[in-house]
Amino acid sequence: MGFWFWFFIYLAIGLGALVIYAFVGLQLLQKLKAFEAPAKKLAELAAKLEKTSKAEVTVESPVAALDQTEQAVTRRQNQIAKARKAKKEAKERRLVARLKHLDIDESRLRK
Repeated sequence: MGFWFWFFIYLAIGLGALVIYAFVGLQLLQKLKAFEAPAKKLAELAAKLEKTSKAEVTVESPVAALDQTEQAVTRRQNQIAKARKAKKEAKERRLVARLKHLDIDESRLRK
C-alpha cells in the first residue's frame, strides 16, 4: 500500500465530507425558504406595531363632577354603566360561542 493508495483514501474522505456539507447546506436552505413567508408576515406585523406604538395617544382628561350639572353627571354614569354591561354581554356571547364549538375529543382533555 503505497503513497497513491493513501492519497486516494484521504481524497475520498475529503470529497465525502464536502458532499455531506453540501447536503446539509441544501437542507438548511430549504428550511430557510420555508421560514421566509412567516418571517415576512411577522415583519409586516412588527412594522404595524412600530407605527402604532409611535402614534400619539390621546387620553381624555376627567372632568370634575363639581363643574357639571347633576343631569350631566347622571347621564355620564349611565353611559359608563351601559358600556360596562355591553362589554360583559359581549364577553358572555364569546364564551357561549366558544363553548358551542368545543371539541370534546381534544387531546388536552383526554387522560
